[in-house]
Amino acid sequence: MQLLKTIITWLIYTFILLLPWQTRLIYQYGELNGQPWEGGNQALYGTELLLGIIFILCIIYLIGNRKLWSKNNAGRGVRLSVAAGVFLCLLIPVLFSINKDFAIYKLSQIIMAIALVFTILMIKPDQRKAMFAMVLSGFIQSLLAIYQFISQTVFASKWLGMAGQTPEIPGVPVVINNGERLLRVFGSLPQPNILAGFLTIAIIITVILLATGKSRREAAFLYAALTVNTVALYFTASRSALVTLLISLILLLLYKLKTRHKLPTESAVRNATILILILFAILNLSWPGYLSGRLNTADRLNQTSTSERLAGYHDALPVLKSYWLTGTGPGNYALALFRQSEHHPNYYYQPLHNAIVLPFLEFGIWNLGFWILTIFIFKKIKSRLFESPTTAGLSVVMVSILIISLFDHYFYTQYFGLILTAVTCALFFQGFEDKQNITPQ
Repeated sequence: MQLLKTIITWLIYTFILLLPWQTRLIYQYGELNGQPWEGGNQALYGTELLLGIIFILCIIYLIGNRKLWSKNNAGRGVRLSVAAGVFLCLLIPVLFSINKDFAIYKLSQIIMAIALVFTILMIKPDQRKAMFAMVLSGFIQSLLAIYQFISQTVFASKWLGMAGQTPEIPGVPVVINNGERLLRVFGSLPQPNILAGFLTIAIIITVILLATGKSRREAAFLYAALTVNTVALYFTASRSALVTLLISLILLLLYKLKTRHKLPTESAVRNATILILILFAILNLSWPGYLSGRLNTADRLNQTSTSERLAGYHDALPVLKSYWLTGTGPGNYALALFRQSEHHPNYYYQPLHNAIVLPFLEFGIWNLGFWILTIFIFKKIKSRLFESPTTAGLSVVMVSILIISLFDHYFYTQYFGLILTAVTCALFFQGFEDKQNITPQ
């Protein structure tokens, strides 16, 4: 059984490393109003196959390890009741959904994310190695993103799940810099903001590892990754991610004011913050209009983006009034929006850019069960948030996901965003179960 657990553990590290790659097989193409609709595609991702293998091996491990069955037997009935309640809250909106097939598809991804959290908590992989895997994954994505900015192209590859992009193509995310259209980088992900959210998490985790490590070899790699990831984040030109990173760094700097726990490398957070600011200053001098163009509220592209997002909240009100009880069903918000007004082009019908509000629209009143459970869990763990630097640092990662979710939807609507959130939650909760993994190395 120990060998099987070791295999599962390394498969989890591999899964985290490969997660950003979007290799997929689309087995059902979406259609809306008689036209192709990207938001309605149903696909099987390559990493899902790896995740399926992990789940199967975990079931075998669970069956063969009777100690896990007998452990905490007293509270098993309560846990099963909570699990049944959560599943019921997820299932009922599917029964009343507009498109049940697509709702089942999206629900399967949500259940997969929840199952991954419990799998990681059961197997308990080394928390630090899992975090290193995420940093390395971000480092590889950043190298690809920097190449994309230098070449001003995203090469197409069906095997890597990447669509071809150049700044001349209408609708491709760009920044207008002194009259020149400059491509915002994607990495292997479908949109620059998604890459930016991932890199923000990778950067915060890098700072946590620097603040809790002692090895010079580790520190050398982490500072290299921090540099490359910061440069790539700049070229995503994501306003929400940049603001979130700034807030997260401030929270990390305030960490020692909240606890008596002394960081093994107390200056690491400060040094990392200074390095990030220096890199942003150098990049801003090298491309003086790149980032300021994204922050300029008078810019035509920014005005269009802002007006579209505000219009999204206006359009959501009729949907909320019609589906407040049962919800539209998982992934069915855009279909409900189409029902309200059918005269817009297909690209108009997309999820609300808020991953906190959107579940209320898709799950209706049943989404309250999730928030009640979340509040209950937070009350249980809030007194232990500052037990270790890693636990406190990962709580900042959770806050960063929450902040970005106020401005975008991919942490809820995208397979990658859901699974990334699940991995982060699992590593965070693991810190409360296994203190050996959260202590500095």
